[in-house]
Amino acid sequence: MRTTADLDEQSYRSVRERAQRSGVSVGRMLGMLVEQALAAEAATPLVVKQSHGFNVVAARPGSPVISATAIQRAIDDEGFI
Repeated sequence: MRTTADLDEQSYRSVRERAQRSGVSVGRMLGMLVEQALAAEAATPLVVKQSHGFNVVAARPGSPVISATAIQRAIDDEGFI
């Protein structure tokens, strides 16, 4: 499948160098790196613990942090609760 991706210059150079060392195209290397990242994420088990009777799932490394303020704003904006 063909697609267009915007990469910063350093990322492109790194991918191009890896592709050259591996003897594959830049596109193929990007596909391989995406597959590796997705497989690593899927292999990382979710850590669930109990806190005050609720199941709490620990965020995976690198996950964005969502503040309580942002959550409250979403609740208010959407009319939940």
